[in-house]
Formats: sequence, C-alpha cells, structure tokens
Amino acid sequence: MRHYTKGLALAGLATVLMMGVGEAKTARVKLVLAPTGSSQASGKAGLALRGPAEGKFEVSVRRLDAKTVYDLVVGGIRVGEIETNKGGAGRIKFNSKPRGKDHLLGFDPRGDAIEVRHGADDVLVGNLPFDDGSNDADVAC
Repeated sequence: MRHYTKGLALAGLATVLMMGVGEAKTARVKLVLAPTGSSQASGKAGLALRGPAEGKFEVSVRRLDAKTVYDLVVGGIRVGEIETNKGGAGRIKFNSKPRGKDHLLGFDPRGDAIEVRHGADDVLVGNLPFDDGSNDADVAC
C-alpha cells in the first residue's frame, strides 16, 4: 500500500510538472465598472490566471455609501460581500490559494456580468471580457 501511494504521488507530481511547462505566463483581464445612476461611484475588477488551476480575482469600489455592505454578483450569482469603509471604499479578493482575508476562487468570472448591488439595486455594473489569451478548456477554477 505504501509503495502504491508513493507511486501515485510521483506520477501526480510528474503530471503537474509537465503541465507547467510553458505555462508561466499570466493572463490578465481588467474591467472598469460603470455606475448605474448619476452617482460618482466607481469600481474595477481584475482577474489574473497563471496556469490551469491558479487564479486571483479582485473587485474594488470607491465613492459608495460609507460603512455599507454591498453584494457582489457574478453571472447572476451572489459570490460575496464588499463592506465599505468610512470613506466609501472597499474590496474583495478571491484566490485559488486563499490567504488571510482572501475568499476561495471557486468560479470562473470570464465572460460574466459583474454587479455590485445594494438591496435590489445595482450600483456598479460591467461585463468581464472572456478573451484573455488563455484557453478556457485549460482552466479549472
């Protein structure tokens, strides 16, 4: 049993190393979120993919109501909350390898609508581009 497990681990490591050849390039997608009303609110979203299973996604907002909780909706699904500080700014980070306050990136936001919502009202909106130069079949978020 012990030799079998060690063999599987070595085979898995070899597969990961072979997959990693030529995949050191990071694909990035950025989006400026637009306010839905006449407010001065602003926001941006960014996605960075490095390899088939490593990624980071971040949404940051500014000039929203202070000390308020907003829902982050990606592709019609609420994926988290952004709490603004006393200046009306906030952010949320997702990572395939979360650390600290990061949330687990368990979804692929490429090509989806990004909405920052308060109650039933969208405050900031945008569509994250899908074309980042990577191959969708190679990404497992």
